[in-house]
Amino acid sequence: MRTEKRERKSEEGNAMKYMMRKFGAAIAGLVLMGVIMTGCDSVNNAIDSVANELRAEQNETQGEVASRESEQQGAAEDRESEQPKNIALQRAELMRVVDGDTIIVSVNGEKKRVRLIGINTAESAIPEDMLDVVGKENTEEGEWASEFVKNLLADTKYVWLQKDVSDTDKYDRLLRYVWLEEPEDAWDADEVAEKMLNGIIVKNGYSKAVKYVPDTAYYEIFKDIGGAYGS
Repeated sequence: MRTEKRERKSEEGNAMKYMMRKFGAAIAGLVLMGVIMTGCDSVNNAIDSVANELRAEQNETQGEVASRESEQQGAAEDRESEQPKNIALQRAELMRVVDGDTIIVSVNGEKKRVRLIGINTAESAIPEDMLDVVGKENTEEGEWASEFVKNLLADTKYVWLQKDVSDTDKYDRLLRYVWLEEPEDAWDADEVAEKMLNGIIVKNGYSKAVKYVPDTAYYEIFKDIGGAYGS
């Protein structure tokens, strides 16, 4: 008996729920009919309001994108402005390698010692009587760097010299970036790593980037290629 009562109550409950859903649907239908019968202005206004909000959000998003693109372009222009505009290359005849970051060339028949900018390999060619004077010592790492450059330039007859800001250092050495062949794009990191002696040395781990102000045009590229001292 109790089971039959529970089943009747369950059936009555389900029937009530069904009636409520039907009643709700009927009410919604009546409301919609009322809106249609009283005109579509409210509906149109609601649609226009939503459309305006969507357009505003779209414009805001486009504005943010344009702002980011403008900032990125400005940053690129700033980096470009820091680079020397005149990248004229001077061809020189390679005479010999002194050590990992110094070579001797002939420029217009004049012998010049060239110190590679933006790098600093370990020492290997300091005369014995000058070790105490300069406060440095020759090292095995310096020998490795020197041998690497000598082997790299073994069959090289000409190089191309690129100036940054300074012309010479206190030892009257030319301060230069040294290209083994003329680049198509002097600011392309891949070309720097493959065609510029300074970049090749950094790429192969014989030096890291060194910031010698004001000659810093390639510092960030060298840093990206092989890291920087002190970072």
